[in-house]
Amino acid sequence: MAHDTADSPVVGSTNVRTLLAVLLLRRGQVVTPNELKAVLWGTSQPATAASSLHNHITRLRRTLGPESGGRLRSMPTGYVLDVHQGELDSDQHEELLGTARAARFREDWETVRQACATALELWRGSPVADLPGLADSLYYGPRLKVFDEARLVALEWRCEAELHLDRHHGLAAELYALTEQHPLREGFHRHLMMALHRADRQAEALAVFHRLRSTLADELGVEPGRAVQDALAEILQSPGEPPKTTAALSRPEPAPEPRSTIEVAGTPAAAVPAQLPLAPRYFSGRRAELARLDALLDDARRHAGTGPIVLSGPGGVGKTALAVHWAHRVRADFPDGQLHLNLRGFAPDGSAVTPHESLRSLLEGLGVQRAHVPASPDARTALFRTLTGDSSPG
Repeated sequence: MAHDTADSPVVGSTNVRTLLAVLLLRRGQVVTPNELKAVLWGTSQPATAASSLHNHITRLRRTLGPESGGRLRSMPTGYVLDVHQGELDSDQHEELLGTARAARFREDWETVRQACATALELWRGSPVADLPGLADSLYYGPRLKVFDEARLVALEWRCEAELHLDRHHGLAAELYALTEQHPLREGFHRHLMMALHRADRQAEALAVFHRLRSTLADELGVEPGRAVQDALAEILQSPGEPPKTTAALSRPEPAPEPRSTIEVAGTPAAAVPAQLPLAPRYFSGRRAELARLDALLDDARRHAGTGPIVLSGPGGVGKTALAVHWAHRVRADFPDGQLHLNLRGFAPDGSAVTPHESLRSLLEGLGVQRAHVPASPDARTALFRTLTGDSSPG
């Protein structure tokens, strides 16, 4: 995490390295002796833990030298290591990722590529890889995962930029390795699909999609996200191949009832959308909640429509599983189709879907080709209302 220079001191002792890592992770904050002893020895603290900790602190100061060692200060309640902003590699990585994020928003792909490549050059293996006890701890383990997530985001964005810059040659080999290491990370699979497609390896690109789809279904009970589906559509509609739809990749569904089509800018609406994720493989309980949802649907039938239904609750209690399970149970009540939108509100890279992007996804789900989606939010909203309004006679 700290800058690596030829004059950097070498910290040999495992305990002293652990001590330094904790103080760096908590830079500028007071860390109590009890916290440090718990990290160093866990529940099996020796009788000499207090004096040993004092000796480790002294040894660390001596190793860091007069200037850096002076930053390690003793406080009435513990110890604090003063580190200025920008002195750690992680600070530089975060700044470069911010540059890449802004460039990605304005589609300046060369800047995205350069910023991410420079950020990745700061990495020399996983943080504190030689201190497994710290990496596995309940408190510091999640903090270290933030660094790994930042590295993966930089990798995804660099690959994305290289594809936009038509530098896909040789990219597939790297992406194959990344999809093996991260089988649930859709971004790497999507980039691999596109790299193979650009290299005229369509069969392999489709095989990547099928593998991802099977993995997500087995592990999480969900379908690949919109970005992967868009990549699949581009591959299937490539020149020289007959038009296909993703319906061919799913189990056959009964033919939907015919409905009126609306033509927008010369583009007829697509078939009835059926975008629900796969239903959870195992689902039990929630009888009261299911009954409440059924009652709301009955009320909607009696009053010819109702507003949206919102499921709320703390993270991890099963809101998504309940919503998807119930949606599959009542899908016959919605013969005009079912739309699904993942807003990515808790995406670790901060890439939550904006209302503007949400409207584009919904319009495309209703059959509007991307080229014909209006540019302004008001126009998108008006078109969405037109396509989803009640067009029945009278």
